[in-house]
Amino acid sequence: MLVEYFMRETQFKPEIQSGFIRIDNAHKLPLDSANLIGQPGCVSLVLHGATGKPNLLDSFVSIQMFTFPMGRTEFERVLEWYGADRKSRAKLPEGVKFDEQVLAFRNPPTDWLHEAYPLSGRSFIHIYQGKNQAMLVRWLARTGTILDHPLFKPIVDNLSFIPGEWITDKLEVDPLSSSLAKGKDSKLPKDIQTDLQEAAMRARKTLNLGRIRNPLKLAEAIHQAIEEQRSRKKMKEDEKKNLAIDYGALWGEALCGATGWEWRCFESPSEGSSYAVCSKNRSHLTAPLRKMFGLLSSPKTANNSLLLFNMISSGNIPESPAKGYCWLS
Repeated sequence: MLVEYFMRETQFKPEIQSGFIRIDNAHKLPLDSANLIGQPGCVSLVLHGATGKPNLLDSFVSIQMFTFPMGRTEFERVLEWYGADRKSRAKLPEGVKFDEQVLAFRNPPTDWLHEAYPLSGRSFIHIYQGKNQAMLVRWLARTGTILDHPLFKPIVDNLSFIPGEWITDKLEVDPLSSSLAKGKDSKLPKDIQTDLQEAAMRARKTLNLGRIRNPLKLAEAIHQAIEEQRSRKKMKEDEKKNLAIDYGALWGEALCGATGWEWRCFESPSEGSSYAVCSKNRSHLTAPLRKMFGLLSSPKTANNSLLLFNMISSGNIPESPAKGYCWLS
C-alpha cells in the first residue's frame, strides 16, 4: 500500500491511527504532504511540514513502525543504514546540546528500550523497541528552531503508543474546502509524447535492455539502476534530472504496458502541471518523472519503485472513485 496525501487540499481527521500509534489533533498539523507506506511487517508514515512554497520539503518526520518477526529484517536494515551516519554529539540551532530527551515521546511503554542520536544539528533519530514491536523516528528541519518547531512540537505533544495494535488501513482525510477542484487531465502535446518516447529509448540503450518488452523486466531493471546510481557519493543536479526523465519515461511506458493506463497532462490548483500516468477512469495517477527524481535525490528513502509498480499492476491500491485522482507514489 502506498498513498500520498496533498495537504494543501485536504486535512487529516482529528484523530489518526496507524501501526501501533495514535496522533490526536492531527487535523491541526501544519502539513504540506504526507505518505503512508505499508509493507509486510512495516508501516511508515512520513509527514512533510508546510512551508508555503509548493514542493519545498523544508521539514519532515518519518515514523517507521515494525512488528516482529515479519518486520525484523527490515528493522535491522534501517538501524544499520542510519547508524552509519550516527554522530556522538551535536548542537541544536538554539545553541543547546542534543540529548536523548530532545524530541522524545513522553509515554512509551515502560518495558520498551529507547535510544536517540543526532545525524547533524538538524536531523535526529529516535528508536523505541519492545519485544514484539519497534519504531524508528527521523526528525529533520532545514530551517528554524527545533524545540518549538511548528510541526515537531505538536507531534511530540499528541502522539501516543497503542502497543499490540497493528493498523494498516489508509488514513481518512477531509477536504479543506468543498469547492476546491481536485484537478483535471488532458492529452499530452505531441512534442511531449515524442520527448517521452525518446527518453525511454535512451534509458533502454543506457541499461542495455535492447528489445525487451516485458513490463516487469523493465521495472526491475530501472529499480536496479536506481540502486546503483544512489550508491554514488555525488551526482550533479543536471545528471539527476536527466536520469529521472529517462528512467521515468521508461518506467511509465512499462506501467502503461502492464495496466492499460496512459500518459496525461494533469493540472490541479495546488500542484500545478505535471506529466502523469493515469488509470482509464482517472481514479488513480502517478508521476514517474517526479518519482524517479525523488528517489535519485534522496538515497536514504526506500527505493519502492518496483514495489509501487507491482502494487499498481496487481490492483493492490486504495479505493478511489472515477476522477478521484488518488496520487500513488
